Amino acid sequence: MEAQDKEQWIFYLKLTKELSKDYFILDQKLKQSDKSLVPVTMKSLLESTKKYKSIHVVIVVKSFQEFRYFNKKVKKMMKYLMMTERVHIYIASSFVAMNDPSIMKRDFYNFMKLPVSIDLFCHSIARTIDLRDKQANIWPGGASPKMTIAS
Repeated sequence: MEAQDKEQWIFYLKLTKELSKDYFILDQKLKQSDKSLVPVTMKSLLESTKKYKSIHVVIVVKSFQEFRYFNKKVKKMMKYLMMTERVHIYIASSFVAMNDPSIMKRDFYNFMKLPVSIDLFCHSIARTIDLRDKQANIWPGGASPKMTIAS
């Protein structure tokens, strides 16, 4: 089965014990682009990074409690995982402080300020993943040289 034909998995990082209703809405929208959202805790996300070469993670931070949890338990580890090129992060938050300028330059970090439409956020995620997958299959040396025989 080719990479384009299979459904793609995107991890949704849970910042609270309960699964938010945002997860279900995002999952429905991403399924339209043949991508499925999988809820994970930080512990299971770290285990997944050991199994897979590179993964995509969606983080939605709406409350101050989620913001504090992110800053205390998640932020440092995500920076490390991005530096080692294991994780592509898509963050939606109303807290501007989450938009870290030191990692904004990297290709592995995408930030959208809330409020943002669900359609725009999901389209942005799906399009970015599709572009990355397409670029991963391109030969880095460019076009093959063509040899002609002079007669």
